[in-house]
Amino acid sequence: MTPFLTARAALGSLVVFCAVYAFIFIFGVFYIYRLLRAGPEGRLILPPADAVPNRPMSVVHKIKDLTGSHQLSAGE
Repeated sequence: MTPFLTARAALGSLVVFCAVYAFIFIFGVFYIYRLLRAGPEGRLILPPADAVPNRPMSVVHKIKDLTGSHQLSAGE
């Protein structure tokens, strides 16, 4: 045992530690619950109009840079 660490100080530190982590855990559970209740956005459920069923990579949006040139997405 160290001479400057009392049982009261250790207990107080443990109580504060547990309170802080309990708050973080409860907030995280509440936040995840709200995300699950909201559900996914519409764009995550519906495929794009130009999607082709036999080409899975057709759902990946193509990126255009500021010059207007066309860049292919990964896998194309």
